[in-house]
Amino acid sequence: MVYSEEMEPKRGQEYRDRVRCDALEKIGHKVYTLDDKHNGDRIQSGRHCQANFADSRRMHKMMRAKWGDIEFDNIILDYFFSPSGWARTRWTEAFFRDTLPMLVTSDVLKPNGSIFLPNLDCVEELLYAYENVLGKHFMWDKISKPMQNPLYRSTERCQKELLRCPDMLTNATQMLPLHDFSPTPFIILKRMNRSYEKRNASGEVIRRAAVVHYPTISTKKLQARAHEEPSSPSSPSSSSDVSLSDRHRARGRDSDETSASSSSDSESPAQKRRKAGPKVSRELALLKESWMPGY
Repeated sequence: MVYSEEMEPKRGQEYRDRVRCDALEKIGHKVYTLDDKHNGDRIQSGRHCQANFADSRRMHKMMRAKWGDIEFDNIILDYFFSPSGWARTRWTEAFFRDTLPMLVTSDVLKPNGSIFLPNLDCVEELLYAYENVLGKHFMWDKISKPMQNPLYRSTERCQKELLRCPDMLTNATQMLPLHDFSPTPFIILKRMNRSYEKRNASGEVIRRAAVVHYPTISTKKLQARAHEEPSSPSSPSSSSDVSLSDRHRARGRDSDETSASSSSDSESPAQKRRKAGPKVSRELALLKESWMPGY
């Protein structure tokens, strides 16, 4: 995206992005944008930086030169024009392996800050591929209600202005690739609070014991416990968050149990994860609601 100053509706992204950024500001966000196409020096607002977010070191250097030591509450990847094939070529392994962790280690993302990603097959595959790296910094979940994404919510508010453009791109048209893949259109990565982390002598992040883990709970046990009426639930003293790797372990165990009784051996691992994932996620949510009041 580019926070431009284009006031005339026309084909292309400049007017459309400006309208969406203005709408985002109206719901309480101070907006900055970044892409590798538009020269930020020609954007008078000073809110745009030209950089490639797959090159983490250079991107961070350009952001600091443009905006100083800025920290963000939310970082949102635009979902307009994000079919799976395009996203696979643009959001490369380097973005997941290097850039996402850098946003935490360099404090570009605030503690408890959020990153919103479109839920596409290539995004899900790379989240799992680099779970050992990302799990040190983030917890994650899928969002079933798109209005939880601030950019989606603000885009809904400016539909009238967007329809003035010749291409007439709105949420209704641009969500189609996401809905084709999954009924949950967005993924949220939530940065773990510093108070939940400690580091060993090598500088590696170790989650505190107060963080609740589910490394060995299968889906069947989750289902059984989720439907039980808790007698006197005890709330953990510090945190009720479930990490990326914890969710993956639970999903993986569920996938193993399912594959033992399933005759569809031709299904890919990604397809099995998508089938198992929502069920495990719902059960984990029920457990958190039952065991951890105030989550």
